[in-house]
Amino acid sequence: MDLISSVTLTKQLFELVNIIKDERDQQKVKEAAGALSEKITTLQLLNSEISSLYHSEKQRAMEICEENTKLKMFISNIEHYTLHKTPAGSITYKPQDTPENEVPSYYVCAHCYQKTIISILQPSADEFAFHMLYCPECKNKFRSTPLPLVPKRIPPPRSP
Repeated sequence: MDLISSVTLTKQLFELVNIIKDERDQQKVKEAAGALSEKITTLQLLNSEISSLYHSEKQRAMEICEENTKLKMFISNIEHYTLHKTPAGSITYKPQDTPENEVPSYYVCAHCYQKTIISILQPSADEFAFHMLYCPECKNKFRSTPLPLVPKRIPPPRSP
């Protein structure tokens, strides 16, 4: 049902009330009262349905506003990051250097960044001759810097 149906029902209610008021025949009054009761019930159901739709749309509008606010905050925040390639070749984001930058340098996960999440990469166990960083949000791993090469120690020759 829609709003037009509601208006039509309301007009019918007024017509039935006028019939009840003007009629002197008891049978017609009973019929009109029964029809009036039926129309009132239908109108109440329609009102309940419209109320439910209104509340669901209002809830959706609030969710969209909240999402929009988060997106605006992220957009204002991303201006401070640039794409960066680590010495080991991994692609991450890094905050832009500024003269008053008191925060130590850090890397941000490129995967999460694309999903509007700022996730600071954390040190991880070294793997495959590289210092590793991992993302606590998506669990991706990134090569940071190569480990320094350590020369093998050759034991001195044994004397016979």
